[in-house]
Amino acid sequence: MLSSRLPWPNFRFLHASLRTVCTLALLGATLFAQQAPPPKPDPAGIATGDKSAVVDAGGTPFVPPEPTDKAAPDYEKNKKQFDEFQSQAAKEPLTMKLADSVGHLRIGTNFAWTLNLRLSRLVHAGRLRSSHLWPRP
Repeated sequence: MLSSRLPWPNFRFLHASLRTVCTLALLGATLFAQQAPPPKPDPAGIATGDKSAVVDAGGTPFVPPEPTDKAAPDYEKNKKQFDEFQSQAAKEPLTMKLADSVGHLRIGTNFAWTLNLRLSRLVHAGRLRSSHLWPRP
């Protein structure tokens, strides 16, 4: 007959622990599955960059932001600038199309520059050879 002092662990404790772990795993999977959907991909890059990405050499944006805080001390000045810009944009739609193209080009150029810089650093570090990129036929 077996005594009550067995050398192996208590199975009730293990069963309760396993049940707790499984419950937490299911709860975590449920919460993870209910997150917001990921953004829509843009593999061609056509929807990336617009007139909001255009800035001058000093960093001033081409499109002034619409003022929202009416309690701000410079609200009237910003509102006047925004309304003036909107009236000019309505008169010159070609300028806004050009600004969209410039913003797209700016984002694309920065992205390509970043990729080329990383690629050249890998090649110069010896971690990437041209045979990895263009295998011989």
